[in-house]
Amino acid sequence: MEYEADRFMIEKLLDRYIAKSELEPHNINYMKFIEDNNLSVRFEPLVKELLKARIYCYAAL
Repeated sequence: MEYEADRFMIEKLLDRYIAKSELEPHNINYMKFIEDNNLSVRFEPLVKELLKARIYCYAAL
């Protein structure tokens, strides 16, 4: 259950970060995102996974 809550929170943060920065997903530095949002580096794999999904969706448009 905690994993789902973390995933949901990071998804929302990432979507907001992309919108606010006006960067395309493939231009986002995942470590800068983690630092800017004061997240633990333990979320690195999850952030990478979510960012890859957004890059794939963006490329499909």
